[in-house]
Amino acid sequence: MNRHLLRLLLPALLIVCVVGLAPSAQAQPSRQVWSRVGGVDSNVTLESVFMVDAAHAWAVGHDQQATAGYAYQLALIDGRWQIDLVGSFAQPLYAVAALGSDSAWAVGANGLIVRYDSTGWSQAESPEPSANLRAIQMLGDGSEGWALGEQPRRGPSTPVALRYSGGRWASASIESGPDGDTVASVHLSGGGGYAVGSSIWQLRDGDWHLEPKPSLCGGVGCAGGFSAVRAIDGERALAVGSWVGICAICTSHLYVAERAGTGWRAAYAENLDTILPTPSGFPDTTYLSAIYLTDARNGLAAGNRRFPHADGSYGPDSASIFGLRYSDGAWSYETILSGAQEQVADLFMADPTHALLVGYGGLLVSYGYGEQSPTAPVANPSLPGVAYFPETGHSLRGIFRSYWDAHGGLAQFGYPLTEEYRELSATDGQTYTVQYFERARFERHPENAGTPYEVLLGLLGHTVTAGRSEAAFQPAAPTGQPGSRYFPETQHTMAAEFVGYWDAHGGLAIYGYPISEPFTEVNAADGHSYTVQYFERNRFEHHPENAGTPYEVLLGLLGSEVLRGRGWIR
Repeated sequence: MNRHLLRLLLPALLIVCVVGLAPSAQAQPSRQVWSRVGGVDSNVTLESVFMVDAAHAWAVGHDQQATAGYAYQLALIDGRWQIDLVGSFAQPLYAVAALGSDSAWAVGANGLIVRYDSTGWSQAESPEPSANLRAIQMLGDGSEGWALGEQPRRGPSTPVALRYSGGRWASASIESGPDGDTVASVHLSGGGGYAVGSSIWQLRDGDWHLEPKPSLCGGVGCAGGFSAVRAIDGERALAVGSWVGICAICTSHLYVAERAGTGWRAAYAENLDTILPTPSGFPDTTYLSAIYLTDARNGLAAGNRRFPHADGSYGPDSASIFGLRYSDGAWSYETILSGAQEQVADLFMADPTHALLVGYGGLLVSYGYGEQSPTAPVANPSLPGVAYFPETGHSLRGIFRSYWDAHGGLAQFGYPLTEEYRELSATDGQTYTVQYFERARFERHPENAGTPYEVLLGLLGHTVTAGRSEAAFQPAAPTGQPGSRYFPETQHTMAAEFVGYWDAHGGLAIYGYPISEPFTEVNAADGHSYTVQYFERNRFEHHPENAGTPYEVLLGLLGSEVLRGRGWIR
């Protein structure tokens, strides 16, 4: 489900506002936690997720620039979610509806409609080739379905509805308000169908009709809309969204509306904000982006909140992802991720004890599967051939241990920060078994089995410098400095201080080519400035205070930096 309306509405208004496991039916209580799942690049926005069952799911999204779309298959293997990129497209994808673990539909920008089955991906003919399709639902065995979105115009956008029947998509009737409309979500269940966005629609006799919106803010001036909807039956539904007052100093507020046969109204007698814990006494900004119901009286809504410190300032800990648990018709608050800045986009529940949540920055969070972060410490397995490091609570075994031992061990790579797990490579789109260390990421490449290249080091230098365009990262002519070395492949000169270390510790195979010139940079670990140079797989740091010792050149803690950037370590 797409948060298009929320993205358009809130930034414009806030300019004038001070805002300030094998799955089982009975999961054990200890596993009922929310946990980040790794494997999706942080440059990807996941817009939609669909769980086929408690062990299989689909997710779709796009890059940060919204110039390419991606489709992923998710499978639970040995208690951990593993992600495989199964499709790349020239247009962003906004929504997915699955019929099985190997069958799905997805829709996106410029009328894109694609289908995956046993033969792979195919593109369906779209009757609205310029529409942004933001929601989809397939019915029954997949022979019927709906896709909704909007047709971008020079003026107000107009809503679009497409119906799938008889093996083809065709345009259907959908009403539009006088100021235009956008659609964010659609859901049909129990003989009822509803769509929401800037307005609310009900499906009647094959057409989508506008319904009166409830008063979002009690009659005072405000603007708002809805992000997601779940139909219960022909007369009942729940929708979530947010509103913001038209005022000089105001914040965004979450909103839950219900339809109970006599039209739409607030789903909570009091202001829903009152059940949110207030961290500092200052008003906070809250909004809901997703909702899912497991039955008429149980489910979950999820969104984001941002709140100031006691002095009114904001910091990395001034945000969180939260949920409103709907249990037997009553709402209660729960924290999903503290300190999380990523915006929620969608939520799906396979059953009351298993869920997946997705959003911006590669956000993927699971519920009901125990700790998913590969950085979670493990117990000493006490197995032959397995090294255990109590300093970080992680083990090292097999071919990764052999490589670690043969190429410098602790001094070269640091301690392991994760166990082995499967991760999607941003370099080639393939999924590999990886393990992170303080200074490196090991990747196992089975296609190179029997060669010295079965284990390769991840391109962490590229990862941590992505987007940097300072002078040091621009191609340069040879400096001609005595002892330096020039690499025409990347048009950078390795500093003389680093040449000896590079040669002695593995050279090109271990570190890759230089991707910057030497320059001075503040070290985040100690706050001091050092001469550094970035290579494809690491960062060299010159420490003159250690001159004459083996520690005059140190490697950057790029493994730690990458994991810290994902919120997996502090």
